[in-house]
Amino acid sequence: MRNKLSINRKKLKRGSSVGNLYKEYTRDESNAEYYDKDGRAIDTTKTGDNVTLVDVFAKFKAQDQVPDDLTFDDFREVQIGIFDKARASRDDGGDSRRLRSDAVDIITNVVQPSAEFINSLSREQQIEFFKDTLQVMVDDKGTWGTPLVASVHFDETTPHMQVMTSTLNHDDQLGASVNKMFGNKTKMSRDQSRFVEQVQAKGWQVERGIQRVDNPHYQNFRDEMTSQGLEVTRLNDEEAFAMFERKREAHTQKEKDLDSREKTLDAREKNLDDRAEKNHHHLKILLTREKKLKEREDSMSESMGFFDNFYADNGGPGGMMGALHLAPQQKVLFAVEKVMQVQNVIKHKEAWIKDKLPRAEKAASVIQKGAQPSKIDLELAREIFDSVIEPTQGTVEQRQKSQSVERELDFDI
Repeated sequence: MRNKLSINRKKLKRGSSVGNLYKEYTRDESNAEYYDKDGRAIDTTKTGDNVTLVDVFAKFKAQDQVPDDLTFDDFREVQIGIFDKARASRDDGGDSRRLRSDAVDIITNVVQPSAEFINSLSREQQIEFFKDTLQVMVDDKGTWGTPLVASVHFDETTPHMQVMTSTLNHDDQLGASVNKMFGNKTKMSRDQSRFVEQVQAKGWQVERGIQRVDNPHYQNFRDEMTSQGLEVTRLNDEEAFAMFERKREAHTQKEKDLDSREKTLDAREKNLDDRAEKNHHHLKILLTREKKLKEREDSMSESMGFFDNFYADNGGPGGMMGALHLAPQQKVLFAVEKVMQVQNVIKHKEAWIKDKLPRAEKAASVIQKGAQPSKIDLELAREIFDSVIEPTQGTVEQRQKSQSVERELDFDI
């Protein structure tokens, strides 16, 4: 629903007659047909439904000693006379001049709600709505003037209110500056917006019509229509501008949607980057662990190779490894046998040394004297050298085997 509300204003100078306009505002069944012209389409059967909310002139004529033939224009001059007299007698240093003959003293106002809005209300609600809009004008006489007559017309296509106001300010200021009331186009546009806002504040869901001044969207619309060779006026711009605004808003919404999608993609991309960085870090950890496991595996392979070789040398039922599976008594006999074997080896070595030692000492004495040793002495020296050096080079291996033998012999009987 388009709940539009606008107020259209027009200035009237002091020299122009408004008597006929007053009669049109306050028309009844007796003269309604006279004003049914210029395409107004007045339904005279509904003229009786019209409501006059303010009529200062009617109240003035109701007073005593007021001629019956007094017209609205006469009443208007009476008000100007009172105004001029008050100015002439002021002693505050303010403007004391009489009102000029070409001064603007009357403003006509048409308060026009959209048909969709006003026709959605009941008659009682419609009257209440127009009373509230009139009160907005009364509360800001500096902008709208002082209401002289206000009538709600229900006998035309769309219910509306016509208000005639006076620019004469009869308070302490005694002002009559229509220029301050209207101002320039920017002020008039702002007054329109403020008027609608004040009506909204009274609880009515309305919005202002097209803002044609200081509105870059409307200016873009006019420029585009002009570029297409189309003439834009106040009579044809409402529907076209509404369509233009819908397209613009759809385009703006599309841009917002795209921005939102782009932000979502940025967030997803960052999330993937974070996950990739974490995965890379975890991969480095896994590779490091894999390397350490490989080193452990290689180390265990070397250890297992030593034990395999040891078992090959000492395994089987007759070896030391096989002895681990013997009964306790057999383990004792096995240990004794091994000890005896060691003793036999020692005795053999001792006999070998006893046999070789004298010859070695003799050869050493010959060498110390500087004589040339014999071929037999050289072979003896080489034999002793090999016997001494080779066991020394194998000390580590022999110590490992000795420790293994000791562990094998250290069993519980």
